[in-house]
Amino acid sequence: MATTFIIISHACSVFFFRFSSCSMERGIFIVLEGTDRIGKSTQAKMLESALTRLYGTETLSVRFPDRNTPLGQSLNTYLNGKLELNHHAVHLLFTANRWERAAEINQALEAGRCVVADRYSYSGIVYTAAKEPNPPSWEWCKRTEECLPQPDLIICLLPATLADLTKRGGFGDERFENAEFQSRVMQNYRRLAEDINAEALRAPEAERKPKWEWVIASDMTPQQVHDVICEVLKTKLTHCPQLCQHPPTQ
Repeated sequence: MATTFIIISHACSVFFFRFSSCSMERGIFIVLEGTDRIGKSTQAKMLESALTRLYGTETLSVRFPDRNTPLGQSLNTYLNGKLELNHHAVHLLFTANRWERAAEINQALEAGRCVVADRYSYSGIVYTAAKEPNPPSWEWCKRTEECLPQPDLIICLLPATLADLTKRGGFGDERFENAEFQSRVMQNYRRLAEDINAEALRAPEAERKPKWEWVIASDMTPQQVHDVICEVLKTKLTHCPQLCQHPPTQ
């Protein structure tokens, strides 16, 4: 089987990619999670561009909630505080909104394309469980997200302190953008990461399970955060045949 190695320099990092001419590998699915106003959308765009250049095929970028669909338009009204819904009902709307893009995500991955998601099911779990009073149960929130396409890597962006978050431009414009709620969200992300890492340890070696990584993003420039994310990709996605940490030996 013929194999081609391509070395591409990006910013401060050098990536070594291996492409097989005889088979099409599954694409890499990366999810960016985190608190509100932490810079996820900026990082998703930067990562989309970098992966498109590095792999030579267009990266699929998705953002949740997807406010362009009929369900997403209802969610946009809810997030802007103009619609009140039962906690369970709105959680299922968020889940259904992700299912609206599930087939497209699977098709891209099967075609060998990378996928970058700006929020995904993990936001649904931690945000719903942070609601008061009487939030849906933790296990119920997790069960509703089962069977969606599963990512390879979850990168969660957090602030060093809540004060770093609340002073960001635009903070407070939407329903959940207040310090108390975001504090509960951060706690829930930590709890969810523990659950996911524990599940990965119990899973058979051949079973695909996502890896969870943290990036403290509030004290860095967007480019610095992007460089950290690139380093995470190099070290954590070694199971992907296309990605190598060192050039091939002659």
